[in-house]
This record gives sequence, C-alpha cells and structure tokens, in this order.
Amino acid sequence: MNTVMVVIAVILVLSGFVIRRYTNDAAPQAPEMTDVLSQSSDPTMTPTAAPSVTLIPPRPTVIPSAIPTAVPTAAKTGGRITDYIYPGATVRSQSEDSLSLESGDSPDKVTDWYEEKIRSAGMNVRSFVKTKTNGKVLNKLSAAGTDDVSISIEISREPGESAVRITVTL
Repeated sequence: MNTVMVVIAVILVLSGFVIRRYTNDAAPQAPEMTDVLSQSSDPTMTPTAAPSVTLIPPRPTVIPSAIPTAVPTAAKTGGRITDYIYPGATVRSQSEDSLSLESGDSPDKVTDWYEEKIRSAGMNVRSFVKTKTNGKVLNKLSAAGTDDVSISIEISREPGESAVRITVTL
C-alpha cells in the first residue's frame, strides 16, 4: 500500500514538471528586470525629460449685437423707482432699481399704501405677508406681472422705535 502511494506521488510530481515545462514553452516569457535590453556606449547621449504639453485656452469671440440682451427692470415696468417713494418718507439711499426710505407713519398705513400701489399697477401675482411679534413688525410685499416685471417691498419697525424702514427693489 505504501508503495502505491509513493508511485502516485512520483507520478503527480513528474506530471507537474511536464505541465509546467509545456506551458512555459508555449507562452512567451517576459524579460526579467535584471536583463539588459540595450546599452549605449555613447557618452554624449543624456536622458531627456518627457515633452510637456501646455494647453492654451481659446480666446473668446465677441460678436457685436445691435439688440440689447438685458433690459433694466424699471424700463420694463414703464415706471421709475421714484414712483414707489412713500409720501412724506425720507429717502435714505436710492439707485436705479432700489430705494431705502424711512417714515414716521404706522407700519399698517405704509403697508396699505404699497398694497394699493401694487394693485393699481395691475400686477397678476401678489404676495402680502404681515408679521407682528413682540413689538417687531416685518411686512413683505412681492408682486410680478407680465414681461418679467417684479417688485419687492419690505416694511419693518423694531420694538420701541417710531421710525418705519422701507426697502423697495424693482
């Protein structure tokens, strides 16, 4: 029985050598890292760095146009920012499309005036939000109409203050 086992083991080892030899002869071998593929004896040859590539972004093309691409909001409404100055208010700052005002009237009176102003302008979409909390008043009015016409108005008063601040943005 031991002899049979030894014979089988020898057959397996020999068959492994034969199979390995057969597969090594069939497949090309890669050169080992220690093999020298080529060697130059020219001392003037020096290694060079790989060429680098520099990408140059394209220049923007400017196309002149006779048609304006943006129309100021005030021009779209047909009105001016000054049309939204609350009567009797003090102008704190003003630009083409925004106002900062201050008034001594009550926040409710100022809000009612702006609500009527928006309605009389015929704007389709309106949002009127009135908030009073612990003496602080914050009313926000927003409206939009046709042709991207829009206006935003904020009316606020801090607790203990008499002045009402008004911010209008076209």
